Amino acid sequence: MIERIRDLAIIIRQGHGEPGINFITPEENFLQFSILNHPKGHTIKAHVHKDRERVIAKVQEVLYIEKGVMKVDLYDNLGKFVCDRLLATGDTIVLIEGGHGFSFQEDTRVIYTKQGPYYGKSEDKELL
Repeated sequence: MIERIRDLAIIIRQGHGEPGINFITPEENFLQFSILNHPKGHTIKAHVHKDRERVIAKVQEVLYIEKGVMKVDLYDNLGKFVCDRLLATGDTIVLIEGGHGFSFQEDTRVIYTKQGPYYGKSEDKELL
């Protein structure tokens, strides 16, 4: 199951995935996110990605909950609370816009990806 929360986030629940390559984010998104679901024996030809300058205006993040449970609070671009969701083992969230906060409901391990480079907390984040 996929839940799109306004333009703020996309939640992909454990076990989601149609056969093939399924892009979850639109082509124009700063971060491309997809689920590859292929049968045994399928191959993707070896390749490299061409160097190309890209302009990234927004930091977008992906969090995969490897184990545990966490709550994510979502805020709009003005810092107004929108909603919260529980994420559990196997769930993934793509954070696209707005703000967010996390609270961990049990011991939790998260695999986290975002664009870099990182310029430090004072340069990269504005607390709500």
